[in-house]
Amino acid sequence: MIITKLQGGLGNQMFQYALGKKLSLSHKTNLKLDTASLNLNDPLIVKRFYSLSIFNIKTPTASPEEISQFLAPRNLISKITLLFKKNKRHITEPAQVFSPAILKLPDNIYLDGYWQSPKYFSDIRDVLKKDFSLADPIPQKVLDLLEKITNCESVCINVRRGDFVTHPRNSKFHGFCDMTYFDKAIEKINSEIENPKFFIFSDDLKWCEDNLKLKYGGTIVDHDLAGPHFSWYLYLLSQCKHQIIPNSSFGWWGAWLNDNPNKIVIVPKKWINPEENTSDRYCDDWLVI
Repeated sequence: MIITKLQGGLGNQMFQYALGKKLSLSHKTNLKLDTASLNLNDPLIVKRFYSLSIFNIKTPTASPEEISQFLAPRNLISKITLLFKKNKRHITEPAQVFSPAILKLPDNIYLDGYWQSPKYFSDIRDVLKKDFSLADPIPQKVLDLLEKITNCESVCINVRRGDFVTHPRNSKFHGFCDMTYFDKAIEKINSEIENPKFFIFSDDLKWCEDNLKLKYGGTIVDHDLAGPHFSWYLYLLSQCKHQIIPNSSFGWWGAWLNDNPNKIVIVPKKWINPEENTSDRYCDDWLVI
């Protein structure tokens, strides 16, 4: 059995599921999810919810008894004992870069990390594409916009602000992409694509209206087309022929799920603060600015 801990928003949960799925297939064993951390109320952490329910995923939630065999009891004596005997089945992410050793782990482990690299699961793309298909029918208003997206040289511009701007801890750790990044990305798109049509997806539509649309035009996709847990947003984003994404796992998955063989995906060099090596985080054919 492989248990993967879910934490963060939709995009992060997709990364955590993807590695868990990869290892469960490698070992021909069951995958289960630990959702307990999503139920915590910590003032220092933005509240998140289980979001994988939007997909065709039937993976069960691990029971407290199943989880307890991998995690140490929380009493002080056990913590002291662990200083001398490390629990080798509780696997914490060694660093926010790809670690080949993770793919060689044995069965019966508990995964605790973010695992934000396509190198962990690129060889099961077809499986993940099926798992990450939407469970519920797509409404007509979304299909109407989809038709416009598919009938032009569509470019998604995804803008992540929200807690990356307003939450002190997240703002310090993540930072956010400003107009300098979007100006460079749009300039690159305009130099590569004839008559691009921009579709803007964001958690801060007012900022996009005042900055991006005022300067470059395009279509701002309203939140009534976002869907549960932003599921329709993710789908529409992935259906654009090209993507400009911010330092956001949500935008990352929208670009990764794009099947256009000639797609241009532009990503920021800086993903978190301090700036780190992003070579393992992005696909080889993505353009880093």
